[in-house]
Amino acid sequence: MTILISVPGAGEALAAGGGLWCKVPAEATGGAYSVLEFVLLPGTRTPLHVHHREDEILIVVEGECEIREASGARTAPRGSVVRLPKDSVHAFGNAGDTPLRLIITAIPGGLEKYFAAVTGGEATPERLSEIARDFEMEFLG
Repeated sequence: MTILISVPGAGEALAAGGGLWCKVPAEATGGAYSVLEFVLLPGTRTPLHVHHREDEILIVVEGECEIREASGARTAPRGSVVRLPKDSVHAFGNAGDTPLRLIITAIPGGLEKYFAAVTGGEATPERLSEIARDFEMEFLG
């Protein structure tokens, strides 16, 4: 393996219009992990979901991140590190009034392939459910 430096603004865009970039793809780590950069605008959040394949580690670079789990919600301020183990029910979102910027490490790698699949075609509920199953994810409610 070689040293990789992913400078600000670099990386493969995974969402039309920005907001999600792959900074280190699984292919660069032998599948061990992937690193993504995710920017959420105020009031934006992910749905409640479960990853059955990967752990996620979130680093809050800018803003405030609200972490939801089965027992409630907590706020992770700038500089926080959040561990989301596989099989844990969770959601996260922007709890503040400025953009939230996260660095997400997925272990093992490959989460970027999920986002590429989701943005690569028609977003019907059936298709999205199939993609989630393929990537061992569940969306709740």
